[in-house]
Amino acid sequence: MNNTFDKSVTARRNLLNNNFAVSEIEKNINIRGTFFEGAYRLTIQQVASFFQVSVRTIERYVSKYNDELVENGYEIVSDNV
Repeated sequence: MNNTFDKSVTARRNLLNNNFAVSEIEKNINIRGTFFEGAYRLTIQQVASFFQVSVRTIERYVSKYNDELVENGYEIVSDNV
């Protein structure tokens, strides 16, 4: 298997723009978020657990790839006021 998705922004965008692929992925992964403001939301802890990495690893990736993530719908929802 090649590493297209981790090396190509275009490949990741093509997948995210494929509604059928996203729907199939959602049906087949075992992760459940919380429905909030019209979308399912995941905590950093849930994402880290799914990928079997530390929370710190997720935080580093979010920092490094923030622009791409935001462009694709990433949002931070916080209860901090």
